[in-house]
Amino acid sequence: MILLIAGVVFWIASLLDAFEWLVDLVHHYEQYELDEVVILLSILSFALGAFAVRRWLESSKEHARRLETERVKVAMEAAGTVCHEFNQPLQVIMGTAELALAEAPDGSKMRQYLENILDSAERIAELINKFNRFTAYRTKPYYKDQDILDLD
Repeated sequence: MILLIAGVVFWIASLLDAFEWLVDLVHHYEQYELDEVVILLSILSFALGAFAVRRWLESSKEHARRLETERVKVAMEAAGTVCHEFNQPLQVIMGTAELALAEAPDGSKMRQYLENILDSAERIAELINKFNRFTAYRTKPYYKDQDILDLD
């Protein structure tokens, strides 16, 4: 058992570039009984294990932060692309509807239809502006277990 613990300590120490320090520490305590050295190695083994776990947790947190950063970047690039691609045909629709509305007689059904088209197009333009102001990746519940981007 002692050899196993010592082997684990030396293996962990070599992974953490602490091997020379550990050997110096053991040589310093050669004057003590073997049981005291084993206890010391056990404590040191626990400390090195805790250090390794802490480093692993920190690297996991850093990985999660990088993933979140990438997610925001992709969402913002997608929002910019959607804005650009939707805005072009929307401008054509709005311009054409405004020209037709200028020629439509007052009170006619055609005028009502064109006003509905313009109202809907303006609503789409507001959504595009929200996408343009998109700065943070946030979601909100939508339907059952699905979430959608929160643009507000």
